[in-house]
This record gives sequence, C-alpha cells and structure tokens, in this order.
Amino acid sequence: MHENNNKPELVSSSTDQGNSFTVTLEPINSAFGISADTLRAMADSYGITPEAMLVRAATMCAQADIPDFDLDAPELTPAQFEHLNQRRASLDASTTSQPPTLAEAFIRLLGGSGENHENEKSNPRDGDIIRAWVPFDESPKVAGPKFRPVIFLGESEIEGVTHWVVAYGTSKMGAHKETKNGADLIVSITDDRSGVLHGESRFDFNRVFALPATAGFFSVNKKETNLRVAKLPQHLFQPAAEAMQYAKVGQKLSRLGVRLK
Repeated sequence: MHENNNKPELVSSSTDQGNSFTVTLEPINSAFGISADTLRAMADSYGITPEAMLVRAATMCAQADIPDFDLDAPELTPAQFEHLNQRRASLDASTTSQPPTLAEAFIRLLGGSGENHENEKSNPRDGDIIRAWVPFDESPKVAGPKFRPVIFLGESEIEGVTHWVVAYGTSKMGAHKETKNGADLIVSITDDRSGVLHGESRFDFNRVFALPATAGFFSVNKKETNLRVAKLPQHLFQPAAEAMQYAKVGQKLSRLGVRLK
C-alpha cells in the first residue's frame, strides 16, 4: 500500500500482478475513497495490517454483493460470474450513452424542450469550472471579496455588455450548508492542474449570476486576460443536470437570454 502525495489521479489506483495488488491511496478522504491515514487508523483499531484490512473489506463486499457467495468454495460458480458480467455490461452501456456535454445532459432531462443557442463567443464552454469574484446579493454589479469556483452556464448580452452566466460555488462543506431542494452538486477533483479547484467544492444551482465578462470579475489579480478552466468530469454531467432541473435553471437562463445547445 502506498500513499499518493503527488495526486496524479482522480481516484485511488492499483496494479494487478497475478495474485498480488499494489494499491495507491489518496492523502485525503473523498467520495472516491478513503485516505491512506484513514486505512491505517482503521487497521490499527482492529490490530491488523492495512493490507489485511483491505482483504477483510473486500471479503465483506463479496459476501454482500455476490449471490450465494461461499467462502468455503475455492472459485466462483458460472452463475456468479454471469451475475458480475451482466453488471459490467450494464455499466459499459451506461458509460457509452453518457451525454457529451452538460448542456446535452440538461436538454435530455427536459425532453429536448427549449430553443437552441450556442455560445460561440465564449472562452469557457457550458459546464466548465472557472473562478469569479462573486458579488454580494445586495451589490450585484460590484466584484465580491472572494474568488470562488463557479460553473459556466452560458453567455448573454445585457445592456450592450457581454455577461457570463455562472452557478455559485463554495468550499464550505459543513453541516446545514446544503440546499433543501436537491440543487447541489458536489465536485471532488484532486488532479486539477489548472489550479481552479482545491479539493472538494459544492455548487448551488439555486444561485445563478450574470457577471460582466471582464478581468475585474474573472481574473485572480483582476488584470490578466488568461482564463484558468477546470473540466467538470463527464460522469457528473447527469447529476449536474438533475440539480439544474431541481433549481429551475432553465427558467433562469431564459430570463437572462441564454439557451443551452
């Protein structure tokens, strides 16, 4: 077992070497798996090694997951293999049918309703994660004090000025921070070379802003024109689309003159 201090992957990784496996864990707990320190602490509480803890966890998972699993049987039965193969086939089918963009996922969820409009002039693409100086609600035209992660939803012209429409993001993950209507999306990206995300972030689609597309709102020093962009993982497109539906984002974008393609 190794701890991955360089964070080169989104999830824990492993190498299959016959009957032995080399497993690399992330240094933090996340939705993708526990950290190396957590594994060590759990193993120590049972008085066993981390490797033995992994074997015990895998055994418990097999007992719960495989029909009629018998620890006294040296191999799986053909029916048990078929059960696992069917799940893999179902997984492969769902993966190949994933929508290519957040916009496509949202439109599929709405049954293809609404006008089509492509934001051809936008630097980021629908669903990209960028950062913005999000203003306070009472001062929407003044850049706020925190450079927050936001999800880009589209572009609109307001009073002759190009605005980028974004959904609010925060790193506040404590209790009672989540919305009550299912409009949250939790994003855990540990391999973000863009520097946009720093660990786990929560995006609230109830809070959608149209901000002037200027360095004053979207540049870390409010001067440079280069935009840092992180990509929303494709497997989160569908959960994001569902959160957008709960928050009635389609209506908000319509009022702002934005149509997702």
